[in-house]
Amino acid sequence: MDKRVIYAIVVGVVLYALLILVAYLQQDLSIHQLLLIVITPLVMGAVSGKIKKAAILGFVVSFIMLTLELAIIQPVIFTDASMILVGVLMVLPYVVISIALAAVGGLIGKKVIKK
Repeated sequence: MDKRVIYAIVVGVVLYALLILVAYLQQDLSIHQLLLIVITPLVMGAVSGKIKKAAILGFVVSFIMLTLELAIIQPVIFTDASMILVGVLMVLPYVVISIALAAVGGLIGKKVIKK
């Protein structure tokens, strides 16, 4: 695996962990969370440096971390199979936005941060 991809994964996990911490402490959607939701995929994509890799990372890392956030903040959702499906469907719009933002970040990284 490329070092830039590993760095992008580390940056994404750290920023999403910060998002989970802020969401857990505030228990309500705030401007800090919205900024982290927007900035994290952009930074992750810029660090990866390629559009396709950034989009894939945007999907995988954001899906896993946002599902983890849902499990931490609302663990009741993971008690029933139909509730798990609802939880995954709640996460998907954010994941789609993260894919697009990560691809934009990958484009920025490809143009600005050249090897």
